[in-house]
Amino acid sequence: MTAHRFYVIPLKRLIRRALVVILAAGLLLLLCHALGNGVSSLSAHYIPGTYATEVDLGEGRILVEVQVNSREILDVSVTNLSETIPVFYPNLQATADALSASVLEAQSTGIDVEEDFAITSGVLLNAIEESLAQARK
Repeated sequence: MTAHRFYVIPLKRLIRRALVVILAAGLLLLLCHALGNGVSSLSAHYIPGTYATEVDLGEGRILVEVQVNSREILDVSVTNLSETIPVFYPNLQATADALSASVLEAQSTGIDVEEDFAITSGVLLNAIEESLAQARK
């Protein structure tokens, strides 16, 4: 007859091992996510050219142009298509210039924006992202 053997694991040891496994898995996922973002931004391929997205602001329209080469964003510009834009949106050009500099430095639209101009920056970032999406096709 064979004797059954039981192995008793203390609860503290079991909990400690479970936490270590969970933390290790979390760190591994975080590392994979960080490396995945870095690889995608380094290997971003664009079709060289200038891509434009027109945005209707209600009181007028603007044109957001993004110029790229095969690997990087070269220039971001905002052009008023309506004479009423500076009247209704007096800070638009200053916000666009600051945003353009940030996008060029980061080579990405994933940047922090000023709280005071969050809505304007959000509209402009969406237009920049649309232009970059055209460049990726």
